[in-house]
Amino acid sequence: MALEESSQTGDTIVKTNSLRFLVAERDQRAVDGVRIDVVSSLFGKRFHIQPPQSLPSSGC
Repeated sequence: MALEESSQTGDTIVKTNSLRFLVAERDQRAVDGVRIDVVSSLFGKRFHIQPPQSLPSSGC
């Protein structure tokens, strides 16, 4: 993950609230289903990235 100024051909732009993520074409399959949250604490704000295989399931 890195900060970028602009998108490249083939990138996907994901918008959520006031954030905009650019996903490189080569990484799109790797981030499919990933959950990204902004977490605030006494130490400041940070991103919490949760891969899809660790998301809770209903067990049904």
